[in-house]
Amino acid sequence: MKTKSKNLKRKAMALAICTVFLVAVSGAVAGTAEESAAEGTDQIYLHSNLSALKPIENPVYTDWHELYPTYCNWYNLSGWRDNGDDVLSPCDSIELTDADGKVGKYHVDEVTVTITVVPVDAVGQAKPTYLDFTGGYDDIKTAMYEPPGTIWHEIYPRFCQKYELQWWKDNGDQHLSYCDYIGLLDKTGAENPYHVEEVTIDIIVTPEPTTEKPDLVVEKKWEEHGDIKGTYTVSYVIHNKGTATAPAGHHTTLYVDGEAIEHKPVPVALRPCQTYEDTFRTVVKCTPPEDKITVCADNFGTIDELDETNNCLTNIWKCPGTPPVPEISVTTDKFEYCPCNTMVITININNPTKNPVTFKWYLGAPTLGYWAKMYSMSIPAGYKKTFTVEMHVEKWSETPFSAVWYVDLQDPETGKELAADCACWSYAYPYCPKCESETTPTSLQEIAIGIEEQIKGGA
Repeated sequence: MKTKSKNLKRKAMALAICTVFLVAVSGAVAGTAEESAAEGTDQIYLHSNLSALKPIENPVYTDWHELYPTYCNWYNLSGWRDNGDDVLSPCDSIELTDADGKVGKYHVDEVTVTITVVPVDAVGQAKPTYLDFTGGYDDIKTAMYEPPGTIWHEIYPRFCQKYELQWWKDNGDQHLSYCDYIGLLDKTGAENPYHVEEVTIDIIVTPEPTTEKPDLVVEKKWEEHGDIKGTYTVSYVIHNKGTATAPAGHHTTLYVDGEAIEHKPVPVALRPCQTYEDTFRTVVKCTPPEDKITVCADNFGTIDELDETNNCLTNIWKCPGTPPVPEISVTTDKFEYCPCNTMVITININNPTKNPVTFKWYLGAPTLGYWAKMYSMSIPAGYKKTFTVEMHVEKWSETPFSAVWYVDLQDPETGKELAADCACWSYAYPYCPKCESETTPTSLQEIAIGIEEQIKGGA
């Protein structure tokens, strides 16, 4: 009986994930604009009543209302450490005091515009929907003065839905504000008119670690063609996302196809939130059909960091003149999960060829002796899409286990593997904090009913 119960949980988890992905992928292949956010699960979305027309010069003592993940918590911004630009902006550090007087320190990940809207035929009746502008702090003016074409992410009540703002009827004040009318295109391709109830500044924050250490990441990297055909150079930006200064002298390393090509020192100290941009001296000759390029900050482990696992950034550089090949990748938002967490799985599929390929998705749990194909479907020629699947982690086992997502693209006729990737993760129960909303895994019958409802709803 005990074994049967464990198997049931595993099957329930597998079927639940498959259902979510089936709806997402099938809709996108049919031509819908399927997009989902992949924000870190530790992020907190806070709403204010502050105007979005100008930067906030002194946010201390302002009040903020939590929209996600726990709707209706209230905070007072009781402390502020500016990043040097004299306004509330990304990379600031703030203190928030909750309703019980508890003070917490937070890192400001983003400052953006939030609008609350209701359908035009339900003004004064429906509860408002809260939408965040996805363009971020640097493009706030675009959202305020040229909103058509901007993308908005629903925070409440349905977190993760995305919309494109198609048209805008201004109330006469020349900027997005109360009593404007807008048209929003949802993921199904339906466009609906909305009345704007409110336009404010909101922030996205994450709790700051109690330990003060630097945290060096490669924030971005890019390649530029060299003077000789088939060559390129690599540039990068190092960002200290930590809570302490990283002294000079650590090295950034360039890898091509797993081989270390160059180690370049960072000659300056980086305070929290500071960045450093540089270009490797090496001119690399591309090896057809492609090069796998990785740049790693603090490659020799000189700096004691908050997170020693986030130093590298990788991409693929296609050699000029080589035929396109299918590509696939899978990642999770972190490695370790506990009940009540949300696992964010991101899958990128790209088939630039003229022939269809077969996509397959597997779940493996080596410590449990479990391996299963989650999903299989045909991917048409010219297809390119990124999927983000959010899965609620439940109490799947009484003991911890390791697991892996494995995805590949295959030739539909020969079965030859054309591209593949995997993402490892672990289930840490019982070594987890208590989950206040811990629930029993959904039964297979309940999942089946959910599948039927989704199919009928999408018909």
